[in-house]
Amino acid sequence: MLDFRQHYNACERSLAAFALRGFFFGVNAMNKPLSLGDTGDVLNPREVQRVLGIGRNATYELLASGRLPSIRVTPRRIVVTKKALEVFLGIVTNSQVEKT
Repeated sequence: MLDFRQHYNACERSLAAFALRGFFFGVNAMNKPLSLGDTGDVLNPREVQRVLGIGRNATYELLASGRLPSIRVTPRRIVVTKKALEVFLGIVTNSQVEKT
């Protein structure tokens, strides 16, 4: 009779290592939350999605409805300025505080 315990334990250790690195449960670099401070002046819809913590469809609905101003650079490329996202979120920047 064959003993599969050694093989089973090796597989279990491998799965645990993958889980710790975030390969399972949908956790990867693309799904991690993103802060506005970590972004550039121009964001793509994926970065907007990560900053807002919403899904892909909700992001594109915001862009299509105009509630979140965006610029269509090419027929397939949409960008959002950091300033537009700050206004959407209601964030007061230092320059706005100095003016008031």
